[in-house]
Amino acid sequence: MLKPKIFISSTIYDFSDLRSALKYWLESFGFSVMLSEFNDFDKEIDENTFHACLETLATCDYYILFIGNRKGGYYDKSNNISITQREYREAYELFQRGKLRLINFVRNETLILAEKYANNKNLSSDHPDLPFISKFIDEVSRKNELELATDGKGNYPKGNWLHKFSNFEEIARVFNISLKLNTNISEKILITNLISELNENLKQILIKTDNNIFDLNNFVNNIRKNVAPNINEPSKYNSIDLRNLYFFFITKQTDFKKISTDQLTNCLVQGIFLKFDPADTSLKTSKIQNSLQNLKNQIERLQGFEKGNPLLSTESLFSNMISIKTKGEVITNNLDVTLLVMFFTLLLNISNMMKSILRFLKNYDEIYVDPILIEENPFIHEIEKIKKETIQNSEIEKWLTK
Repeated sequence: MLKPKIFISSTIYDFSDLRSALKYWLESFGFSVMLSEFNDFDKEIDENTFHACLETLATCDYYILFIGNRKGGYYDKSNNISITQREYREAYELFQRGKLRLINFVRNETLILAEKYANNKNLSSDHPDLPFISKFIDEVSRKNELELATDGKGNYPKGNWLHKFSNFEEIARVFNISLKLNTNISEKILITNLISELNENLKQILIKTDNNIFDLNNFVNNIRKNVAPNINEPSKYNSIDLRNLYFFFITKQTDFKKISTDQLTNCLVQGIFLKFDPADTSLKTSKIQNSLQNLKNQIERLQGFEKGNPLLSTESLFSNMISIKTKGEVITNNLDVTLLVMFFTLLLNISNMMKSILRFLKNYDEIYVDPILIEENPFIHEIEKIKKETIQNSEIEKWLTK
């Protein structure tokens, strides 16, 4: 197995001891650590040498930045661009393309100085590199983008979190979470197998058209918005959407049966995503544990969806599909389409759950984010009836006390 690669860059003058300790410590967890060696130079470096450095950076999985009080050497003196800054910009571009992850640190005392400098520019007389460092901190934290997003004029930036640190322990705490260093080897094996299984499952679920992954979310929402609110009323659909609804189901029937839950079940049984609660010394479920259990339940529902239902037989579906005109709108009985709408809603929810789980397991997201799931039943009146008939946890608690 190839070792994950980490590239470490720093503007900290007294970084050599910390750098050596970090390299040794991270390599003990199986990482390959690359160190930027240019930050102690006070002149512009050899461009060819630096380009070789950037090529190395492009092969890495993580870019780790440490910001201290010192600018470091110049990459481009005329434009006031430091070597570390140029490395960071290259890394950020790779991050935006999904090629690596960023983990940014700033020394606590440096951040305090930068905040003071914002209100008192005279501080730069005692700290000549402070104007540069202050701007660099703003760049890394994506300050301008954040302000525009807050005003509703853009998207919130990603990869802009700055972890404050004053000692090695604080750095280690961030790495334990971001790099999952507290995960033992048996858990890593289970997670690796789960990632592989989810990837293979998505190959069976997702649909490819015109050399791109089909937008299942948009497709399902387009179909659902045309469903009449009452099951006994007729619905009006775009003929192309309706034909695709039948066609995708017919052509993907075999693929849906290949979806596996073996590794998902292993992770649930092993309880690797349970969390220990020191308050009552017990294990509690976590967000991702609950999502994995829900995913398993929904996959089992998906695979049993068509069993014994004549409306979902290939012959019946094909007959319905070819009867649909190729253009315009189609008015149809809800019962003819309801099961397929519910099936594809279930399929969409499953794919979104898998996406959220994979983003967390593959370190795209530092914390697990629950996906937004769609109510499977497209009929408003029926949904309200089901909700009234569904027993809630609070009702069980009340029942237990009687």
